[in-house]
Amino acid sequence: MNKTHSHINHHPGRACRNAGFSLVEILIVLALIGLLAGLVVTNVDKIFGGQKEKAAKNFVTTSLKTPIQAYMLDVGTYPASLNDLINNPGKGNKWKGPYLDRKSVPKDPWDNDYNYTTPAQKSGGGYDVWSSGPDGQNGSGDDIGNWGD
Repeated sequence: MNKTHSHINHHPGRACRNAGFSLVEILIVLALIGLLAGLVVTNVDKIFGGQKEKAAKNFVTTSLKTPIQAYMLDVGTYPASLNDLINNPGKGNKWKGPYLDRKSVPKDPWDNDYNYTTPAQKSGGGYDVWSSGPDGQNGSGDDIGNWGD
């Protein structure tokens, strides 16, 4: 006689335990996903927030350096304000600007004006230019300027 094995449940009163996930298992997985999502959302600024600082640092150390130096070479002094890079401050015919290819001086990444002073008080050059940083307050420790790190 030939015996064949069938996969029939020999215990009709019992449910098959390997049929899927239990409600408790699904709830645990959902709770873990929610916890991880919460951690990501609360740390997004820490993960990506540094990009604003980098953009501000690049602007004050690189993007403004050439226009300010070109103004200095043409006029013989540093500009009195960053607006002098765009609009003729009335220095006679020495001004050959605009030195920035914009209609106005851009705002920093936090939508605040960049600060500028000459003579320099912090940098070793003839001028200081800086962003007030994330808090928008000058001198609060998060300022980003053309001086050392």
